[in-house]
Amino acid sequence: MNIIVKTIKQTVNPVISSITFIIIASSMLFTNSVIANGVTQYENLANIRNTAKVFLEEMTNSADTNDVELNVGRLDPRLKLKKCAEPLLAFLPQGSNSYGKLNIGVMCNGPVPWKIFISATKYHFQTVVIASNSLAKGKLISQQDLSYKRVQVNNFRKQPAIDNSQVVMTSARRFIRAGSIIYMNNICMICKGHKVSVSAGSKYLSINLEAEALADASVGETVRLRNFKSRRIFDGTVIGRNKAQVLLAN
Repeated sequence: MNIIVKTIKQTVNPVISSITFIIIASSMLFTNSVIANGVTQYENLANIRNTAKVFLEEMTNSADTNDVELNVGRLDPRLKLKKCAEPLLAFLPQGSNSYGKLNIGVMCNGPVPWKIFISATKYHFQTVVIASNSLAKGKLISQQDLSYKRVQVNNFRKQPAIDNSQVVMTSARRFIRAGSIIYMNNICMICKGHKVSVSAGSKYLSINLEAEALADASVGETVRLRNFKSRRIFDGTVIGRNKAQVLLAN
């Protein structure tokens, strides 16, 4: 018995093969396109940071720009926020300070809204007078006792001296350590026991007299004085070195 073995060859239609290749290729291109579009759906972190930076710079008025340092913190590179369809908006949260350590808000008002806060700092600096030597209480201050230093002034609650002329020939009201800022209330423009030139006047009358200071005082402060001639005690306002003013009723 003869066994006949037939080999059946399956032929592939070249047209079908071409269509299959096109479908596969198109599918790959579509997948790659989706991935590419997925990357561009996220907001550029540098753009968010720059929005906060520009806002902080605009907050700084022309009077501040001479000696102001601004810094905007960096965002976590892992942060992913949907790309905003609208221009980003920056703002300062209600009740925030306008200087020092800040949190600048950046928000998107697009179809997919979001909001984020970025840490920032705005520091004001000023050149002030400092003591180059330690000054004992009552010491008459000379030019050699003073120098200048650029310092941060955001939280100053007292008025610092900003020019040596404000301090030279005044006396220390208390011990001042070397390197310390000299504040106007730490020196006496009029010191206890000093002879004071007093101008007293009104719209129609002007009187000049001399009096003894009964206490220490700085510019703008009220000082107790005693008239050398009449011995009468009265109050005056310090207007300069060993000078006081009394306003009389019209």
